[in-house]
Amino acid sequence: MQAEVVQPNDVDVGPILIVDDEVDVHEELAEFLIEQGYLAWHALDADETLGILRQMPEIRILLVDIRMPGRDGLDLISELREAYGDYHECIVITGHGSKEHAISSVRLGLTDFLEKPLHLPALEVALKRAARRLAWKDARGGGRNSAAPAETSLYRRIRDLRGQLDYLRSHDPLTGFLNRPAFLGQSARRLADSGSSRAAVIMADLDRFRQINELHGFAAGDRVLVALAGRIETLAGAGALLGRMSSDRFAILGFFGGDGPDLGSWTTALRERLAEPLPESGIRHPLAVTTASALSGPEQPDAERLVFEAEMALAEGKQRGGNCHVNARASMVAAGSRSNRILDGIRDALLEGRIRPWYQPIVELANSNVWGFEALMRWHQGGEVVSAGTFAGIVKDTDVAPQLDEAVVDAVISDLDEWQHVLPSDRRYVVSVNLWSRTLTDPESFGRVMERLEGFASDRFVLAVEIIEGDLGLLPEAQRERLLAFRGPAQGGLLFLDDFGVAHSSFARLGEFPVDCLKLDRHFTEELQRSARSAQVVETIVTMAGKLACPVIAEGIETETQHRQLASLGCRYGQGYLLGKAMRIEDALAFAVGRYEDQRVGE
Repeated sequence: MQAEVVQPNDVDVGPILIVDDEVDVHEELAEFLIEQGYLAWHALDADETLGILRQMPEIRILLVDIRMPGRDGLDLISELREAYGDYHECIVITGHGSKEHAISSVRLGLTDFLEKPLHLPALEVALKRAARRLAWKDARGGGRNSAAPAETSLYRRIRDLRGQLDYLRSHDPLTGFLNRPAFLGQSARRLADSGSSRAAVIMADLDRFRQINELHGFAAGDRVLVALAGRIETLAGAGALLGRMSSDRFAILGFFGGDGPDLGSWTTALRERLAEPLPESGIRHPLAVTTASALSGPEQPDAERLVFEAEMALAEGKQRGGNCHVNARASMVAAGSRSNRILDGIRDALLEGRIRPWYQPIVELANSNVWGFEALMRWHQGGEVVSAGTFAGIVKDTDVAPQLDEAVVDAVISDLDEWQHVLPSDRRYVVSVNLWSRTLTDPESFGRVMERLEGFASDRFVLAVEIIEGDLGLLPEAQRERLLAFRGPAQGGLLFLDDFGVAHSSFARLGEFPVDCLKLDRHFTEELQRSARSAQVVETIVTMAGKLACPVIAEGIETETQHRQLASLGCRYGQGYLLGKAMRIEDALAFAVGRYEDQRVGE
């Protein structure tokens, strides 16, 4: 047992205990911890660890190897939980990781699971997350000034679990950054208190991130994101607000000019730092990163407006080919004016009943029979039919989004009531509706939509709700429970998980939030013929989903080759232009009945 005494870190988390039977690992970690300003202790096994902790209650953070002589690291952590409750933060490190170890870690409430050889920036981020969690506990009276065993009381454990849930609802679990809703909310509060300071939102988006996932694997993709988050956090400093807005998009809210840094110089430094290679993740060449910034004017800054302008600028950078920086300027303002005109037009269309659902068939790949339909939003404007993809980016984060969902659900139910009589008595079709993130998180709009869905009854149709995979982490508990009740036997609805494979997919989520179908993102369909790895990924997803009795719907099927290949990989259902375009309700049902009658003739 040995201690290296150093100056205390800026965030006082006390000594850190390294639990590993390899001296070389201890020396490497101790050197890194010393550089970061921590006090490091070392234990070789579980028994030595428990002895140290009994003598040193000031130790709160442990780095624990899984494989050790005697009891392994997960057994040790389980013992700590029984003896001390949630008093300690444990970061698992292992050179022999497995799915079973990862699942066991999750069951123990662990959120940081790092593989050897350790990526030190990822460890740095994990330590900062652990420090934040300890600060949260201390602020609520369950930390350093209380007796550790008292943490086992039922009241405090329930309180801590609620706190952890609150943290997960507002934070991205991979990077520890705020998620999108929390970033917007905290930005608004920060700006309200900023006075006359010049605020800016900076966006950073990694170009061709999907290729990194495909070439190096999703674990490497995660490591890249963690490394980029660490670089952003280091460069941004303590005063900045940091968010992960989507899969590979980050946001920074900071204050510039006056006594603060120059925005132009800072964004240049950011791009240069983010572009540096990551050889430890297999990235040996510079990364391509697109950045954008939006600076507030002399008026009181508005968080949503700054984020909107920064994302518009980022979109322009992507259109230029990426790997560049764009400032929100006159062209952005013009684009913003166009967006306002579109929003006004959609509001008028809602009042006039010109937002209607069209229905795209979902087909059984084995025999081409129609299994169901996806209701897709269409805006009837000046004699043209405009798809939702044209205006989705403009409306998704506004109050218009829930209004659109309510209008479409009302129209779908009206269509099905009116047309169900044309269907054969022995056929029943699934009809799925999509809900925007804004609807899922707005209790009033969500409640109205669910009342309509729950009140629908038919022996010809079954309703399904489609949720984008990335929205699962945003669902408040009340909405989550109501959706799960919707798919229960009493109501008989279905839940689909849309765009599966775009976010950092996890089948572990499906244990907590079971669904009836996974919708495979169209990207995999497009890449099937170009990438053998994509075919392997699809086959793996289908196999795993099959074990959960959860069939897969492949999206974006446009060629016979894609149709055959997806069917051979085990996809049960598909949709795309080859199998049937979106149609009005009467045409869609005629299409389905025609397929049904063709099959009967063939028999």
